[in-house]
Amino acid sequence: MRSRTSSAGVVFRVALVGIFLMLLIGIPASQTWLLQGMSTTMKTIIGWSSVIRPGTSDDAMEENERLRHANADLLRQVEVLKTAMQASDSLKRIDTFLNGTGRRGIAGAVIGYSDDPSIKTFTISIGQQSGVAVGMAVVSDSGVMVGKIIAVRDTTAVVRDIRDSQSTILARIENEPRSQGVLRGQRGIGLTMSFIPRDDRLEEAMVVTTSGTEALIPPNIPIGTITRFITQPGDVFQTIDILSPIKFSDITAVAVVFTS
Repeated sequence: MRSRTSSAGVVFRVALVGIFLMLLIGIPASQTWLLQGMSTTMKTIIGWSSVIRPGTSDDAMEENERLRHANADLLRQVEVLKTAMQASDSLKRIDTFLNGTGRRGIAGAVIGYSDDPSIKTFTISIGQQSGVAVGMAVVSDSGVMVGKIIAVRDTTAVVRDIRDSQSTILARIENEPRSQGVLRGQRGIGLTMSFIPRDDRLEEAMVVTTSGTEALIPPNIPIGTITRFITQPGDVFQTIDILSPIKFSDITAVAVVFTS
């Protein structure tokens, strides 16, 4: 019985190592933080396999409780690895985007969010040492603007989500007069653009981009498209709703874009 259990433990360890190797495929060597995290997780999981051993009926309840906790810990670690893998894929797409568009920037992982649900900010894993500064644009792995840097430390920075109520960005519409206006976040769930000249012709689905009139934000970064007109009779300017193509809850990595 002990020999059979020991063999099962060996098979279990080999299977885990196989899974670990499959996870490593395609991860760039530069992402050492991801490799280290996965290595630590696998050591923990292999350690758990040692608790599967024969015993008497008196040990059954204690062993069952131990395995239940081990299983819960394993599920949490799997979620961590899943997020890390998503971040790695996103970082690869960011590199492709930067190389394909000729933009200068630096990629970083999303490592935290604001504890206050009414404030839409998140923290990224790059900071002043990487050339990040307050006011710079932050884009998704597809090159769409998702926020602006509002605070910087040596190795991290805080990004204000463009949907946050305190977010303002100078934007323009890709129409004939290249209409300009101010883009504001709406309670963390949407975007509104106002102060658009009243006589400028607008249509649904027109693309909205950065205007390039802010010192640290390059022009022509996509933001979203027009979805609704909310201008009221007598208003001096037009106001519109903008829809971003980004699912913000899925963002695991971003790029800070430089102006030159």
